[in-house]
Amino acid sequence: MGYISQIYTPEQTSPTMTDRYHFTTGYGYWLEGRADNPAIAYIFGRKEAEGGSYTVEAGIEGIIDIVKRWKAYGLLPEDRQWLNQQGYPEEYINWIHESLKDNAKIQIDVCRKKLFFPQEPVVRIKGSIALFKMLESVNLCLENGQNAYSTHGARMVEVLEREVASGAPKGVVSVQNLRRGPALGAALESCRGLAHGGYKSTSTGRAAEMFGIKFAGTMDHAWVQTHLYQLNKEPGAPTMQDLFRMRDEGRIEELQRALSKDAFRSYSFSNPNNGIHLTDTYDTIEGIEDSITVIKELRELGFGKNYGMRFDSGNLVEFSKIALRRLAERDDNGDLLDALPSGLSLPEISHTDLLKYAEKSSDAPFTAVSDGVDVYSAQDMRTAGGLHQSLRCWHGGFACCSARSCAEGFRHVYVAPERRSHAVRRKNDADNENRVRFARKILESR
Repeated sequence: MGYISQIYTPEQTSPTMTDRYHFTTGYGYWLEGRADNPAIAYIFGRKEAEGGSYTVEAGIEGIIDIVKRWKAYGLLPEDRQWLNQQGYPEEYINWIHESLKDNAKIQIDVCRKKLFFPQEPVVRIKGSIALFKMLESVNLCLENGQNAYSTHGARMVEVLEREVASGAPKGVVSVQNLRRGPALGAALESCRGLAHGGYKSTSTGRAAEMFGIKFAGTMDHAWVQTHLYQLNKEPGAPTMQDLFRMRDEGRIEELQRALSKDAFRSYSFSNPNNGIHLTDTYDTIEGIEDSITVIKELRELGFGKNYGMRFDSGNLVEFSKIALRRLAERDDNGDLLDALPSGLSLPEISHTDLLKYAEKSSDAPFTAVSDGVDVYSAQDMRTAGGLHQSLRCWHGGFACCSARSCAEGFRHVYVAPERRSHAVRRKNDADNENRVRFARKILESR
Protein backbone atom coordinates (compact mmCIF):
# COMPACT_ATOMS: atom_id res chain seq x y z
CA MET A 1 0.00 0.00 0.00
CA GLY A 2 1.40 3.37 -1.04
CA TYR A 3 0.73 6.92 0.06
CA ILE A 4 -2.27 7.42 -2.25
CA SER A 5 -4.04 4.49 -0.60
CA GLN A 6 -3.17 5.95 2.80
CA ILE A 7 -4.55 9.42 2.04
CA TYR A 8 -7.49 8.95 -0.34
CA THR A 9 -10.57 6.73 -0.49
CA PRO A 10 -11.35 4.62 -3.60
CA GLU A 11 -14.11 7.11 -4.48
CA GLN A 12 -11.56 9.95 -4.59
CA THR A 13 -9.22 8.07 -6.92
CA SER A 14 -11.68 6.34 -9.21
CA PRO A 15 -11.09 6.34 -13.01
CA THR A 16 -13.16 9.51 -13.29
CA MET A 17 -10.15 11.26 -11.73
CA THR A 18 -8.95 12.23 -15.20
CA ASP A 19 -9.72 14.82 -17.87
CA ARG A 20 -12.81 14.64 -20.03
CA TYR A 21 -10.95 14.40 -23.31
CA HIS A 22 -9.65 10.98 -22.27
CA PHE A 23 -13.22 9.69 -22.09
CA THR A 24 -14.18 11.51 -25.26
CA THR A 25 -11.22 10.28 -27.35
CA GLY A 26 -11.53 6.83 -25.77
CA TYR A 27 -15.11 6.71 -26.95
CA GLY A 28 -13.90 7.66 -30.43
CA TYR A 29 -11.34 4.83 -30.44
CA TRP A 30 -14.05 2.46 -29.22
CA LEU A 31 -16.37 3.46 -32.06
CA GLU A 32 -13.51 3.00 -34.57
CA GLY A 33 -12.81 -0.48 -33.21
CA ARG A 34 -9.30 0.62 -32.14
CA ALA A 35 -9.79 1.02 -28.38
CA ASP A 36 -7.75 -2.15 -27.67
CA ASN A 37 -4.93 -1.30 -30.07
CA PRO A 38 -1.58 -1.55 -28.26
CA ALA A 39 0.32 1.69 -27.66
CA ILE A 40 3.29 2.96 -25.65
CA ALA A 41 3.77 6.35 -24.00
CA TYR A 42 6.70 7.85 -22.10
CA ILE A 43 6.63 10.39 -19.29
CA PHE A 44 9.76 12.51 -19.26
CA GLY A 45 11.05 15.74 -17.76
CA ARG A 46 11.16 18.88 -19.88
CA LYS A 47 13.51 21.14 -17.95
CA GLU A 48 14.32 21.93 -14.34
CA ALA A 49 13.06 25.16 -12.80
CA GLU A 50 15.66 27.90 -12.42
CA GLY A 51 18.30 25.80 -14.13
CA GLY A 52 18.41 23.45 -11.17
CA SER A 53 20.23 20.69 -13.11
CA TYR A 54 18.31 17.71 -11.70
CA THR A 55 14.90 16.55 -10.51
CA VAL A 56 14.26 13.99 -7.77
CA GLU A 57 11.81 11.28 -8.81
CA ALA A 58 9.05 10.79 -6.26
CA GLY A 59 5.73 10.28 -8.06
CA ILE A 60 5.89 6.72 -9.37
CA GLU A 61 4.60 5.11 -6.18
CA GLY A 62 1.39 7.09 -6.52
CA ILE A 63 0.82 5.96 -10.11
CA ILE A 64 1.24 2.34 -9.12
CA ASP A 65 -1.31 2.91 -6.34
CA ILE A 66 -3.79 4.30 -8.86
CA VAL A 67 -3.42 1.37 -11.28
CA LYS A 68 -3.87 -1.12 -8.44
CA ARG A 69 -7.03 0.62 -7.33
CA TRP A 70 -8.45 0.75 -10.83
CA LYS A 71 -7.79 -2.96 -11.16
CA ALA A 72 -9.46 -3.69 -7.82
CA TYR A 73 -12.58 -1.56 -8.32
CA GLY A 74 -12.87 -0.57 -11.98
CA LEU A 75 -15.56 2.05 -12.36
CA LEU A 76 -17.61 2.39 -9.20
CA PRO A 77 -21.40 2.10 -9.60
CA GLU A 78 -21.86 5.83 -9.07
CA ASP A 79 -19.15 6.51 -11.68
CA ARG A 80 -20.95 4.38 -14.26
CA GLN A 81 -24.25 6.11 -13.59
CA TRP A 82 -22.64 9.55 -13.79
CA LEU A 83 -20.80 8.79 -17.06
CA ASN A 84 -24.05 7.61 -18.59
CA GLN A 85 -25.61 10.94 -17.58
CA GLN A 86 -22.75 12.67 -19.45
CA GLY A 87 -23.92 11.02 -22.66
CA TYR A 88 -21.68 7.94 -22.93
CA PRO A 89 -23.49 4.68 -23.80
CA GLU A 90 -23.61 1.82 -21.32
CA GLU A 91 -21.74 -0.51 -23.69
CA TYR A 92 -18.71 1.82 -23.74
CA ILE A 93 -18.87 2.35 -19.98
CA ASN A 94 -19.02 -1.41 -19.39
CA TRP A 95 -16.01 -1.91 -21.68
CA ILE A 96 -13.99 0.59 -19.61
CA HIS A 97 -15.00 -1.13 -16.38
CA GLU A 98 -14.15 -4.66 -17.54
CA SER A 99 -10.94 -3.59 -19.27
CA LEU A 100 -9.61 -1.69 -16.24
CA LYS A 101 -10.06 -4.77 -14.07
CA ASP A 102 -8.01 -6.74 -16.61
CA ASN A 103 -4.58 -5.59 -15.48
CA ALA A 104 -2.87 -7.08 -18.53
CA LYS A 105 -4.22 -4.17 -20.56
CA ILE A 106 -2.09 -1.62 -18.65
CA GLN A 107 1.58 -2.08 -17.82
CA ILE A 108 3.91 0.40 -16.17
CA ASP A 109 7.67 0.26 -16.48
CA VAL A 110 9.44 2.60 -14.10
CA CYS A 111 12.83 4.21 -14.15
CA ARG A 112 14.97 2.98 -11.25
CA LYS A 113 16.88 6.24 -10.99
CA LYS A 114 16.43 8.56 -8.05
CA LEU A 115 17.39 11.58 -10.16
CA PHE A 116 16.51 12.42 -13.73
CA PHE A 117 17.41 15.15 -16.18
CA PRO A 118 15.74 16.98 -19.11
CA GLN A 119 14.41 14.67 -21.83
CA GLU A 120 15.09 11.51 -19.81
CA PRO A 121 12.16 9.05 -19.64
CA VAL A 122 10.85 8.37 -16.15
CA VAL A 123 7.79 6.17 -16.75
CA ARG A 124 6.77 4.01 -19.71
CA ILE A 125 3.11 3.01 -19.98
CA LYS A 126 2.01 0.17 -22.27
CA GLY A 127 -1.51 -1.01 -22.96
CA SER A 128 -4.62 -0.42 -24.96
CA ILE A 129 -4.63 3.13 -26.20
CA ALA A 130 -8.03 4.13 -24.81
CA LEU A 131 -7.11 2.93 -21.32
CA PHE A 132 -3.57 4.07 -20.74
CA LYS A 133 -4.44 7.55 -21.95
CA MET A 134 -6.75 7.75 -18.94
CA LEU A 135 -3.64 7.63 -16.75
CA GLU A 136 -1.99 10.62 -18.42
CA SER A 137 -3.48 13.46 -16.39
CA VAL A 138 -3.34 11.79 -12.98
CA ASN A 139 0.19 10.58 -13.75
CA LEU A 140 1.38 14.09 -14.59
CA CYS A 141 -0.41 15.47 -11.54
CA LEU A 142 1.43 13.12 -9.19
CA GLU A 143 4.79 13.39 -10.98
CA ASN A 144 4.73 17.19 -11.14
CA GLY A 145 3.58 17.59 -7.55
CA GLN A 146 5.70 14.97 -5.80
CA ASN A 147 8.81 15.66 -7.87
CA ALA A 148 8.54 19.39 -7.16
CA TYR A 149 8.24 18.85 -3.41
CA SER A 150 10.99 16.24 -3.33
CA THR A 151 13.40 18.24 -5.47
CA HIS A 152 12.82 21.32 -3.33
CA GLY A 153 13.55 19.22 -0.25
CA ALA A 154 16.73 17.77 -1.72
CA ARG A 155 18.06 21.19 -2.69
CA MET A 156 17.36 22.64 0.74
CA VAL A 157 19.16 19.69 2.33
CA GLU A 158 22.02 20.13 -0.12
CA VAL A 159 22.45 23.73 0.97
CA LEU A 160 22.26 22.95 4.68
CA GLU A 161 24.59 19.95 4.61
CA ARG A 162 27.45 21.55 2.70
CA GLU A 163 30.70 22.17 4.50
CA VAL A 164 31.41 25.91 4.46
CA ALA A 165 34.45 27.98 5.28
CA SER A 166 32.85 29.80 8.20
CA GLY A 167 32.26 26.53 10.05
CA ALA A 168 28.50 27.08 10.03
CA PRO A 169 26.70 24.04 11.50
CA LYS A 170 24.80 21.64 9.31
CA GLY A 171 21.06 21.96 9.65
CA VAL A 172 17.83 20.11 8.97
CA VAL A 173 14.46 21.33 7.74
CA SER A 174 10.91 20.61 8.84
CA VAL A 175 7.51 20.64 7.12
CA GLN A 176 5.17 23.06 8.91
CA ASN A 177 2.30 23.47 6.47
CA LEU A 178 -1.07 22.16 7.64
CA ARG A 179 -2.54 25.51 8.68
CA ARG A 180 -1.40 27.14 5.42
CA GLY A 181 -3.61 24.91 3.27
CA PRO A 182 -4.74 24.58 0.59
CA ALA A 183 -6.26 21.21 1.54
CA LEU A 184 -5.86 18.28 3.91
CA GLY A 185 -4.70 15.94 1.16
CA ALA A 186 -2.26 18.57 -0.10
CA ALA A 187 -0.79 18.91 3.38
CA LEU A 188 -0.13 15.18 3.55
CA GLU A 189 1.15 14.86 0.00
CA SER A 190 3.51 17.80 0.34
CA CYS A 191 4.87 16.38 3.58
CA ARG A 192 5.47 13.03 1.89
CA GLY A 193 7.33 14.64 -1.03
CA LEU A 194 9.43 16.96 1.13
CA ALA A 195 10.36 14.11 3.47
CA HIS A 196 11.37 12.04 0.45
CA GLY A 197 13.66 14.90 -0.53
CA GLY A 198 15.26 15.18 2.89
CA TYR A 199 13.06 17.08 5.36
CA LYS A 200 13.41 15.45 8.78
CA SER A 201 10.27 16.35 10.70
CA THR A 202 6.76 17.74 10.49
CA SER A 203 4.33 19.49 12.81
CA THR A 204 1.40 17.49 11.33
CA GLY A 205 0.72 14.44 13.45
CA ARG A 206 -1.01 12.34 10.79
CA ALA A 207 1.84 12.95 8.34
CA ALA A 208 4.45 12.03 10.95
CA GLU A 209 2.54 8.84 11.74
CA MET A 210 2.03 7.86 8.10
CA PHE A 211 5.52 8.56 6.81
CA GLY A 212 7.59 7.69 9.87
CA ILE A 213 9.23 11.08 10.39
CA LYS A 214 9.76 13.12 13.55
CA PHE A 215 6.76 14.90 15.09
CA ALA A 216 7.97 18.41 15.99
CA GLY A 217 6.54 21.62 17.44
CA THR A 218 6.76 24.21 20.23
CA MET A 219 4.50 26.68 22.08
CA ASP A 220 2.30 29.20 20.29
CA HIS A 221 1.06 32.72 21.01
CA ALA A 222 -2.26 31.35 22.26
CA TRP A 223 -0.39 29.50 25.01
CA VAL A 224 1.00 32.77 26.33
CA GLN A 225 -2.33 34.56 25.97
CA THR A 226 -4.25 31.90 27.92
CA HIS A 227 -2.12 32.44 31.04
CA LEU A 228 -2.42 35.38 33.39
CA TYR A 229 1.19 36.38 32.77
CA GLN A 230 3.90 35.60 30.28
CA LEU A 231 6.14 35.39 33.37
CA ASN A 232 4.71 35.78 36.85
CA LYS A 233 6.60 38.66 38.52
CA GLU A 234 4.35 39.12 41.54
CA PRO A 235 6.21 39.37 44.88
CA GLY A 236 6.95 35.84 46.01
CA ALA A 237 5.98 34.30 42.66
CA PRO A 238 7.04 30.62 42.51
CA THR A 239 10.29 29.89 40.69
CA MET A 240 10.94 26.68 38.77
CA GLN A 241 12.40 25.17 41.93
CA ASP A 242 9.24 26.06 43.87
CA LEU A 243 7.03 24.49 41.18
CA PHE A 244 8.94 21.20 41.22
CA ARG A 245 8.83 21.19 45.02
CA MET A 246 5.02 21.60 44.95
CA ARG A 247 4.82 18.62 42.62
CA ASP A 248 7.08 16.46 44.77
CA GLU A 249 5.14 17.36 47.95
CA GLY A 250 1.79 16.62 46.33
CA ARG A 251 0.48 20.21 46.52
CA ILE A 252 -1.34 19.77 43.24
CA GLU A 253 -4.03 22.44 43.52
CA GLU A 254 -1.46 25.05 44.53
CA LEU A 255 0.78 23.92 41.67
CA GLN A 256 -2.05 24.18 39.13
CA ARG A 257 -2.93 27.69 40.26
CA ALA A 258 0.70 28.74 39.96
CA LEU A 259 1.13 27.19 36.52
CA SER A 260 -2.03 28.81 35.15
CA LYS A 261 -0.58 32.23 35.95
CA ASP A 262 2.81 31.71 34.28
CA ALA A 263 3.10 30.80 30.59
CA PHE A 264 6.89 30.42 30.35
CA ARG A 265 7.35 28.54 33.62
CA SER A 266 4.38 26.27 32.94
CA TYR A 267 5.73 25.38 29.51
CA SER A 268 9.16 24.69 30.97
CA PHE A 269 7.62 22.68 33.81
CA SER A 270 6.16 20.25 31.29
CA ASN A 271 9.27 20.40 29.05
CA PRO A 272 12.23 20.88 31.40
CA ASN A 273 15.00 19.54 29.17
CA ASN A 274 14.16 20.73 25.65
CA GLY A 275 12.09 23.71 24.66
CA ILE A 276 11.80 27.02 22.86
CA HIS A 277 10.10 30.11 24.30
CA LEU A 278 8.09 32.24 21.89
CA THR A 279 9.14 35.73 22.93
CA ASP A 280 7.10 38.16 20.80
CA THR A 281 3.51 37.67 21.97
CA TYR A 282 3.57 41.05 23.74
CA ASP A 283 6.93 42.84 23.94
CA THR A 284 9.88 40.98 22.44
CA ILE A 285 12.56 42.62 24.60
CA GLU A 286 10.62 41.74 27.73
CA GLY A 287 10.10 38.25 26.31
CA ILE A 288 13.86 37.82 25.92
CA GLU A 289 14.42 38.80 29.55
CA ASP A 290 11.61 36.54 30.76
CA SER A 291 12.98 33.60 28.78
CA ILE A 292 16.48 34.08 30.19
CA THR A 293 15.05 34.17 33.70
CA VAL A 294 13.33 30.80 33.26
CA ILE A 295 16.28 29.19 31.48
CA LYS A 296 18.59 30.25 34.32
CA GLU A 297 16.17 28.77 36.87
CA LEU A 298 16.11 25.52 34.90
CA ARG A 299 19.87 25.35 34.69
CA GLU A 300 20.26 25.82 38.40
CA LEU A 301 18.25 22.61 38.74
CA GLY A 302 20.27 20.73 36.12
CA PHE A 303 17.72 21.18 33.32
CA GLY A 304 17.40 23.55 30.37
CA LYS A 305 20.52 22.54 28.46
CA ASN A 306 18.62 22.40 25.16
CA TYR A 307 16.55 25.55 25.45
CA GLY A 308 16.14 28.54 23.22
CA MET A 309 14.08 31.52 22.10
CA ARG A 310 12.01 32.09 19.02
CA PHE A 311 11.14 35.38 17.33
CA ASP A 312 8.19 35.53 14.95
CA SER A 313 8.07 39.24 14.14
CA GLY A 314 10.03 42.47 14.06
CA ASN A 315 13.73 42.85 13.32
CA LEU A 316 14.81 39.28 13.87
CA VAL A 317 18.49 39.98 13.35
CA GLU A 318 18.58 42.71 15.97
CA PHE A 319 16.54 40.67 18.44
CA SER A 320 19.02 37.82 18.01
CA LYS A 321 21.94 40.11 18.80
CA ILE A 322 20.15 41.54 21.82
CA ALA A 323 19.32 38.08 23.11
CA LEU A 324 22.90 36.89 22.66
CA ARG A 325 24.34 39.84 24.55
CA ARG A 326 21.77 39.67 27.33
CA LEU A 327 22.50 35.99 27.80
CA ALA A 328 26.17 36.84 28.23
CA GLU A 329 25.47 39.77 30.56
CA ARG A 330 23.16 37.70 32.76
CA ASP A 331 25.50 34.70 32.90
CA ASP A 332 26.12 34.67 36.66
CA ASN A 333 27.47 31.16 37.09
CA GLY A 334 29.26 30.34 33.83
CA ASP A 335 32.88 30.90 32.93
CA LEU A 336 32.33 32.90 29.74
CA LEU A 337 34.03 35.96 31.20
CA ASP A 338 37.06 33.85 32.05
CA ALA A 339 37.31 32.86 28.38
CA LEU A 340 37.59 36.48 27.23
CA PRO A 341 41.04 37.88 26.40
CA SER A 342 42.65 39.85 29.18
CA GLY A 343 41.55 43.45 29.24
CA LEU A 344 38.35 42.94 27.21
CA SER A 345 34.86 43.39 28.63
CA LEU A 346 31.51 42.33 27.23
CA PRO A 347 30.56 45.76 25.77
CA GLU A 348 33.75 45.71 23.70
CA ILE A 349 33.09 42.36 22.03
CA SER A 350 30.95 41.78 18.94
CA HIS A 351 28.10 39.30 19.09
CA THR A 352 29.93 36.95 16.72
CA ASP A 353 33.07 37.00 18.85
CA LEU A 354 30.93 36.34 21.90
CA LEU A 355 29.90 33.02 20.41
CA LYS A 356 33.47 32.12 19.48
CA TYR A 357 34.60 32.71 23.05
CA ALA A 358 31.59 30.75 24.30
CA GLU A 359 32.78 27.73 22.32
CA LYS A 360 36.01 27.84 24.36
CA SER A 361 34.05 28.00 27.58
CA SER A 362 32.92 24.86 29.37
CA ASP A 363 29.81 26.49 30.83
CA ALA A 364 28.75 29.28 28.51
CA PRO A 365 25.10 30.42 28.44
CA PHE A 366 24.80 29.66 24.71
CA THR A 367 26.45 27.51 22.07
CA ALA A 368 24.93 28.70 18.80
CA VAL A 369 23.27 31.67 17.19
CA SER A 370 21.93 32.61 13.78
CA ASP A 371 21.75 36.33 13.13
CA GLY A 372 20.14 36.01 9.71
CA VAL A 373 23.42 36.56 7.89
CA ASP A 374 25.95 34.16 9.39
CA VAL A 375 25.62 31.04 11.45
CA TYR A 376 28.38 30.33 13.95
CA SER A 377 28.62 27.19 16.02
CA ALA A 378 30.45 23.95 16.48
CA GLN A 379 27.31 22.34 17.84
CA ASP A 380 23.62 21.81 17.20
CA MET A 381 21.59 24.92 16.29
CA ARG A 382 18.80 23.73 18.56
CA THR A 383 21.01 23.57 21.64
CA ALA A 384 21.23 27.33 21.80
CA GLY A 385 21.03 27.20 25.57
CA GLY A 386 18.99 30.39 25.59
CA LEU A 387 18.97 31.57 22.01
CA HIS A 388 17.06 30.25 19.09
CA GLN A 389 15.96 32.24 16.10
CA SER A 390 13.21 31.26 13.71
CA LEU A 391 12.73 33.42 10.67
CA ARG A 392 9.67 33.62 8.45
CA CYS A 393 9.48 33.73 4.70
CA TRP A 394 7.57 32.20 1.83
CA HIS A 395 9.67 29.83 -0.22
CA GLY A 396 7.86 28.75 -3.37
CA GLY A 397 4.75 27.71 -1.49
CA PHE A 398 6.64 25.20 0.62
CA ALA A 399 7.49 25.32 4.29
CA CYS A 400 10.90 25.03 5.82
CA CYS A 401 12.09 25.45 9.34
CA SER A 402 15.12 27.06 10.95
CA ALA A 403 18.14 24.82 11.14
CA ARG A 404 17.65 21.90 13.49
CA SER A 405 14.67 23.50 15.17
CA CYS A 406 11.19 22.26 15.88
CA ALA A 407 9.55 25.67 15.54
CA GLU A 408 5.95 25.99 14.33
CA GLY A 409 5.01 27.83 11.17
CA PHE A 410 6.45 28.70 7.80
CA ARG A 411 10.17 29.19 8.13
CA HIS A 412 13.12 30.16 6.01
CA VAL A 413 16.54 28.80 6.80
CA TYR A 414 18.95 31.69 7.23
CA VAL A 415 22.39 30.44 6.45
CA ALA A 416 25.96 31.63 6.12
CA PRO A 417 26.83 33.49 2.90
CA GLU A 418 28.62 30.46 1.51
CA ARG A 419 25.47 28.43 1.89
CA ARG A 420 23.16 31.16 0.69
CA SER A 421 25.06 31.54 -2.55
CA HIS A 422 23.82 28.07 -3.45
CA ALA A 423 20.24 28.56 -2.34
CA VAL A 424 19.07 30.43 -5.45
CA ARG A 425 19.52 28.43 -8.63
CA ARG A 426 20.63 30.06 -11.87
CA LYS A 427 20.85 28.52 -15.30
CA ASN A 428 24.59 28.80 -15.75
CA ASP A 429 25.77 27.50 -12.39
CA ALA A 430 29.31 26.24 -12.65
CA ASP A 431 28.79 23.60 -9.96
CA ASN A 432 25.86 21.67 -11.49
CA GLU A 433 27.87 18.46 -11.51
CA ASN A 434 28.77 18.83 -7.84
CA ARG A 435 25.15 19.50 -6.90
CA VAL A 436 23.99 16.39 -8.71
CA ARG A 437 26.68 14.29 -7.05
CA PHE A 438 25.74 15.72 -3.65
CA ALA A 439 22.03 15.07 -4.22
CA ARG A 440 22.71 11.47 -5.21
CA LYS A 441 24.74 11.02 -2.03
CA ILE A 442 21.89 12.38 0.09
CA LEU A 443 19.29 10.14 -1.53
CA GLU A 444 21.45 7.02 -1.44
CA SER A 445 22.01 7.48 2.29
CA ARG A 446 18.28 6.98 2.98
